[in-house]
Formats: sequence, C-alpha cells, structure tokens
Amino acid sequence: MVNKSIGYNSQLKSVVGDFNDDNYPDIVVANYDNNRTCYSTGENSFPYSVTRHDLNKDNQTDVIVTNSGTNNVFVFYEYDNGTFAEPLSYFMGYESHPSSVVVSDFGDDGRIDIAVANYGTDNVEILFQSY
Repeated sequence: MVNKSIGYNSQLKSVVGDFNDDNYPDIVVANYDNNRTCYSTGENSFPYSVTRHDLNKDNQTDVIVTNSGTNNVFVFYEYDNGTFAEPLSYFMGYESHPSSVVVSDFGDDGRIDIAVANYGTDNVEILFQSY
C-alpha cells in the first residue's frame, strides 16, 4: 500500500488507469485547493475535473483536466513509455471556469471529442477533433 497526501478536503474528481503500462492501476486526482494533478497543470490553475481516454488512437491512455482558475482545459497525451507530453491547452473563455469534462464521438465521425461544462458562463463547449 502507498499513502500519498493530496490535501484534506478538495479532491473533486479522480480517474484510474494503467498510465505507465506496468500492469498496475494508477490514480489521477484533480485537487482544487492544492493545484495538484498527476502532472502539474500550473500554479493557480485550480484543477477541477479529470477524465481519461485514448484520444489519438495510439493505444495509450490520455488525460484531460479542466482548470477553473485559468479557464483552460489541458490534454496530456501519453507516450508509450508511460510519460506524458507537455499538455495542450484550450482556452474556454474569460470567466468560463470549466468544471466538468466528458469524452465521446459527438460529431459521429469516428473521432473522440471533448465536451466541457463551464459553470461561469453556463454553457457546454465541444472540442471536435479534426484528425
């Protein structure tokens, strides 16, 4: 058993997957107060929600994190060695405060898209994949 402190009251979302291909489950936790996820998303970013999916069909589990403080969504593409590329950042708009994220083929084109609920602007934005 491993015990890792991540804060006392602000774990909002978590996701489990074998991110480093060692056949053991790994845990990613979005922690609002401590600005922590499995990989840093930046100081004062306030990670709020997290999900996982193989977005680019390379058989690696990618991680998507919403960040309320920066109004961004970060996508971490996983390499085949268990590490992640520098995140791609998608700005959701001023005062949007993205709070929830889900993935699905919203365009019915065989590509996995990202839907983000923004509690600051009371809307949902869909990031359609183009490849």
